[in-house]
Amino acid sequence: MDCETLAPLLDAYVDGETDLAQTLLIEQHLASCATCKAQVQARGDWHTLIRKTAYFPAPSGLRERLYAELQDSLELAPNEVATPTRETLPLLPSAPRVARRQRRFGQRRLGQHWVAGFVSAAALLLFALNLNWYLRQPNAETRLATELVAAHVRSQLAAHLTDVVSSDQHTVRPWFNGRIDIAPPAIDLAAQGYALIGGRLDYIAGHGTAALVYRHHEHVLNVFVLPAGAVPADAKPQASSLQGFHLLRWAQSGLVLWVISDASESTLQGFAEAFKQTAS
Repeated sequence: MDCETLAPLLDAYVDGETDLAQTLLIEQHLASCATCKAQVQARGDWHTLIRKTAYFPAPSGLRERLYAELQDSLELAPNEVATPTRETLPLLPSAPRVARRQRRFGQRRLGQHWVAGFVSAAALLLFALNLNWYLRQPNAETRLATELVAAHVRSQLAAHLTDVVSSDQHTVRPWFNGRIDIAPPAIDLAAQGYALIGGRLDYIAGHGTAALVYRHHEHVLNVFVLPAGAVPADAKPQASSLQGFHLLRWAQSGLVLWVISDASESTLQGFAEAFKQTAS
């Protein structure tokens, strides 16, 4: 990616709206381009300033005052009963005074109704903001899936697909001894159409993680091996998709395995079935 290609993506990148592949390419470019990096920093500073000036704390006691006004408005509601015409006839000579009183009372009621409406609108807005924030928070499994997809993309962009290159499971599996606490089940599935090409050490969820690498035709399959309990482990494989990649998760022999690729979901399902049958 060059400066001209990056220019229209700068604002989206600063706002966190670029997809995973774009983000990785942008960060690679920023690492070597001081000009674009300065533009990103300037936009980030501007957004930070806007966020700081757009919000301010409510004054102390506002909640109590608004609640008191609302209570007064509710207490006045039962008194809003029209006075019979025959009772108002004796007051005709004092009509100006009554009119002034009614104006004051109407102004007070209008102010109280405005406050009550403001309280209701503010409460509704606060509820909507909290709900929106809650719904936008990814759960633990989604965050893990996002991190795994990033590792899958990074392994190919950075030309760091394997640390140990071998199709021999007796070479790949022992390579991880002493590097991580688990022994990944490296299995040769070339007969089923999934060739083991090696493995590497990756870093996922704050821990060193084994990544087994397979190839199916032109597609690379990264298989991340995590200890049981790292994510919820279901007996039935669970498929998902993220950023244009397919993911499949299943539990086996006290481990949780994730396979990630741009291959089709049926290809990943076939790989998982072959892997489970061969390893059992």
